Amino acid sequence: MSFCNQTTSVRPELVEGPYCFARQKDGAPTGSARTEEVVPGALRIAGYAAIFGIEDRGGDIIEPGAFAATLAAQPSDGLPLLWQHDPLRRIGTVTYAAEDRKGLRVIAQLTPEGTALARCDWGGGLSFGYRARASVGTRPRRLLALDLVEVSLVRLPMQALARVHRLSG
Repeated sequence: MSFCNQTTSVRPELVEGPYCFARQKDGAPTGSARTEEVVPGALRIAGYAAIFGIEDRGGDIIEPGAFAATLAAQPSDGLPLLWQHDPLRRIGTVTYAAEDRKGLRVIAQLTPEGTALARCDWGGGLSFGYRARASVGTRPRRLLALDLVEVSLVRLPMQALARVHRLSG
């Protein structure tokens, strides 16, 4: 399946730039992270890097709210978007990350290398790198608080439903 022409329903204001660091009227963080820089003609992706309440291939279940603290503290220059979790292959920047009812929704702007990889039918998987701050149980382990380190385009995501839903640009 090619993701190059896939058009599913997403909120256009979250895919179309410019982006800004999300703040409430009183200046407090909203729990989402955005960046301002937009590169004309760059490919953007939108999807879910994590889905709440579903056990992944590693035996983890992410609980709603697990990303709240880390999203509020994210730097304004965004999270790195990597290829297959390889820190030497930064292929873009996550320009928006927020929790909603379904999971961790992300939008990222890709570099030229990232654009080429996304157009070559990599499979559409998303994943994320993290440090667990709080969890309970084992197999399944419920992840209650996480430090989000990076988001990656991957061929085989740990959560089968963690996918890119839209490419634009």
